[in-house]
Amino acid sequence: DTPIPGAGTYASQHIGASATGTGEYVIRSLSCRQISDNVASGMTIGEAVDAVLAQLGRDYDGDIGLIAIDANGVPYANHRTRDMPHAYFSGDGEVVAKMRVLAKKY
Repeated sequence: DTPIPGAGTYASQHIGASATGTGEYVIRSLSCRQISDNVASGMTIGEAVDAVLAQLGRDYDGDIGLIAIDANGVPYANHRTRDMPHAYFSGDGEVVAKMRVLAKKY
């Protein structure tokens, strides 16, 4: 994990994001900052996270997971790992816990 601002964790007026996995790749790509830049340019939070993961897949073959929330409180998570359990709670609903297990790499 990489708790370096812009890389492994980042917050802006557009998003809050965190990354886990192969830290060297997260640092080199500034993945969480890139999610923010993508949302600022008009992508949804899901599109932004998926675009960063796709680029990481082209540039590196590392195990990386990303979780983010947009300014409206919409959460999104995706990963290039076998699994990545995660959960969220909006404050006015149920706790949502998810785990998607991939048969092969993203």
